[in-house]
Amino acid sequence: MKKIIGLLIGVCIFGYSFAQADFKPTHIVWKADGKEVSLKSAYDTGIDRPEELGLSVYFSNDLLKKYSKDDFTLEFRWFYYYSTTKEFMNKQVIPYDKLNETSGNLFSVSSVRKNIRSGWWEVIVTAKYNNEPVEIEEVKRFQIYVK
Repeated sequence: MKKIIGLLIGVCIFGYSFAQADFKPTHIVWKADGKEVSLKSAYDTGIDRPEELGLSVYFSNDLLKKYSKDDFTLEFRWFYYYSTTKEFMNKQVIPYDKLNETSGNLFSVSSVRKNIRSGWWEVIVTAKYNNEPVEIEEVKRFQIYVK
Protein backbone atom coordinates (compact mmCIF):
# COMPACT_ATOMS: atom_id res chain seq x y z
CA MET A 1 0.00 0.00 0.00
CA LYS A 2 2.82 2.43 0.88
CA LYS A 3 4.50 1.71 -2.47
CA ILE A 4 1.27 2.46 -4.36
CA ILE A 5 0.74 5.75 -2.50
CA GLY A 6 4.39 6.70 -3.06
CA LEU A 7 4.06 5.90 -6.76
CA LEU A 8 0.86 7.97 -7.06
CA ILE A 9 2.50 10.93 -5.31
CA GLY A 10 5.52 10.64 -7.60
CA VAL A 11 3.32 10.58 -10.70
CA CYS A 12 1.37 13.63 -9.45
CA ILE A 13 4.59 15.56 -8.73
CA PHE A 14 6.07 14.58 -12.11
CA GLY A 15 2.83 15.57 -13.87
CA TYR A 16 2.74 18.90 -12.04
CA SER A 17 6.40 19.60 -12.91
CA PHE A 18 5.77 18.69 -16.54
CA ALA A 19 2.73 20.99 -16.70
CA GLN A 20 4.74 23.84 -15.18
CA ALA A 21 7.49 23.35 -17.76
CA ASP A 22 4.88 23.71 -20.51
CA PHE A 23 3.51 27.01 -19.15
CA LYS A 24 6.49 29.17 -20.10
CA PRO A 25 6.73 32.47 -21.96
CA THR A 26 8.55 32.60 -25.30
CA HIS A 27 10.27 35.84 -24.31
CA ILE A 28 10.06 38.80 -21.95
CA VAL A 29 11.13 42.37 -22.73
CA TRP A 30 11.17 45.74 -21.06
CA LYS A 31 9.49 48.61 -22.90
CA ALA A 32 10.75 52.14 -22.35
CA ASP A 33 8.44 54.70 -23.97
CA GLY A 34 7.27 51.93 -26.32
CA LYS A 35 10.77 50.82 -27.41
CA GLU A 36 11.82 47.26 -26.61
CA VAL A 37 14.83 46.72 -24.34
CA SER A 38 16.22 43.21 -23.80
CA LEU A 39 16.51 41.84 -20.27
CA LYS A 40 20.29 41.62 -20.66
CA SER A 41 20.68 45.20 -21.89
CA ALA A 42 18.31 46.48 -19.19
CA TYR A 43 20.42 44.88 -16.48
CA ASP A 44 23.93 45.34 -17.93
CA THR A 45 23.64 48.79 -19.54
CA GLY A 46 20.45 50.34 -18.26
CA ILE A 47 18.31 52.95 -19.98
CA ASP A 48 17.76 56.69 -19.90
CA ARG A 49 14.81 57.64 -17.72
CA PRO A 50 11.60 57.16 -19.74
CA GLU A 51 8.18 58.72 -19.22
CA GLU A 52 6.68 55.23 -19.21
CA LEU A 53 8.28 51.88 -18.33
CA GLY A 54 6.71 48.49 -18.89
CA LEU A 55 7.40 44.78 -18.87
CA SER A 56 5.83 42.55 -21.54
CA VAL A 57 5.53 38.77 -21.23
CA TYR A 58 4.97 36.93 -24.53
CA PHE A 59 3.35 33.50 -24.84
CA SER A 60 2.68 31.27 -27.83
CA ASN A 61 -0.94 31.23 -29.05
CA ASP A 62 -0.67 27.42 -29.03
CA LEU A 63 -0.85 27.52 -25.23
CA LEU A 64 -4.43 28.84 -25.50
CA LYS A 65 -5.42 25.37 -26.74
CA LYS A 66 -4.15 23.78 -23.51
CA TYR A 67 -4.97 26.40 -20.90
CA SER A 68 -7.86 28.69 -20.05
CA LYS A 69 -7.52 32.38 -20.91
CA ASP A 70 -7.97 33.07 -17.19
CA ASP A 71 -4.74 31.14 -16.54
CA PHE A 72 -2.88 33.92 -18.33
CA THR A 73 -3.87 36.51 -15.75
CA LEU A 74 -0.54 37.78 -14.43
CA GLU A 75 0.31 39.71 -11.29
CA PHE A 76 3.13 42.23 -11.72
CA ARG A 77 4.76 43.39 -8.48
CA TRP A 78 6.97 46.46 -8.89
CA PHE A 79 9.85 47.21 -6.52
CA TYR A 80 12.31 50.10 -6.26
CA TYR A 81 15.76 49.84 -4.69
CA TYR A 82 16.93 52.60 -2.40
CA SER A 83 20.58 52.60 -1.30
CA THR A 84 19.96 50.12 1.54
CA THR A 85 16.41 48.79 1.10
CA LYS A 86 14.02 47.38 -1.48
CA GLU A 87 10.54 48.91 -1.36
CA PHE A 88 7.31 47.50 -2.78
CA MET A 89 5.80 50.18 -5.01
CA ASN A 90 2.61 48.65 -6.43
CA LYS A 91 0.89 45.57 -7.81
CA GLN A 92 -1.04 45.25 -11.06
CA VAL A 93 -3.17 42.23 -11.94
CA ILE A 94 -3.46 42.07 -15.72
CA PRO A 95 -5.78 39.55 -17.44
CA TYR A 96 -5.37 38.03 -20.89
CA ASP A 97 -6.72 40.38 -23.57
CA LYS A 98 -7.35 39.24 -27.14
CA LEU A 99 -6.30 42.71 -28.30
CA ASN A 100 -2.72 41.92 -27.26
CA GLU A 101 -2.29 39.18 -29.87
CA THR A 102 0.55 39.97 -32.26
CA SER A 103 0.66 39.38 -36.00
CA GLY A 104 2.75 36.26 -35.38
CA ASN A 105 1.82 33.31 -33.23
CA LEU A 106 2.19 35.25 -29.95
CA PHE A 107 0.20 37.25 -27.45
CA SER A 108 1.46 39.41 -24.62
CA VAL A 109 0.43 40.42 -21.14
CA SER A 110 2.03 43.71 -20.10
CA SER A 111 2.31 46.03 -17.14
CA VAL A 112 3.16 49.71 -17.55
CA ARG A 113 4.14 52.29 -14.99
CA LYS A 114 4.64 56.06 -15.17
CA ASN A 115 6.55 58.42 -12.86
CA ILE A 116 9.74 56.40 -13.09
CA ARG A 117 12.66 57.67 -11.04
CA SER A 118 16.31 56.91 -11.62
CA GLY A 119 17.78 53.82 -9.94
CA TRP A 120 17.19 50.09 -9.88
CA TRP A 121 13.70 48.68 -10.54
CA GLU A 122 12.55 45.10 -10.24
CA VAL A 123 9.38 43.33 -11.34
CA ILE A 124 8.27 39.90 -10.21
CA VAL A 125 5.53 38.34 -12.35
CA THR A 126 3.26 35.62 -10.93
CA ALA A 127 0.89 33.52 -13.05
CA LYS A 128 -2.65 32.84 -11.84
CA TYR A 129 -2.30 29.38 -13.40
CA ASN A 130 0.02 28.04 -10.69
CA ASN A 131 0.75 31.00 -8.37
CA GLU A 132 4.43 30.63 -9.24
CA PRO A 133 6.79 33.31 -10.55
CA VAL A 134 7.01 33.44 -14.35
CA GLU A 135 10.49 32.37 -15.34
CA ILE A 136 12.62 32.55 -18.47
CA GLU A 137 16.17 31.21 -18.72
CA GLU A 138 16.15 30.70 -14.93
CA VAL A 139 15.41 34.39 -14.30
CA LYS A 140 12.43 35.07 -12.02
CA ARG A 141 13.18 38.68 -11.03
CA PHE A 142 13.38 41.15 -13.89
CA GLN A 143 15.63 44.09 -13.09
CA ILE A 144 16.44 47.28 -14.94
CA TYR A 145 18.69 50.23 -14.19
CA VAL A 146 17.20 53.63 -15.03
CA LYS A 147 19.82 56.40 -15.48
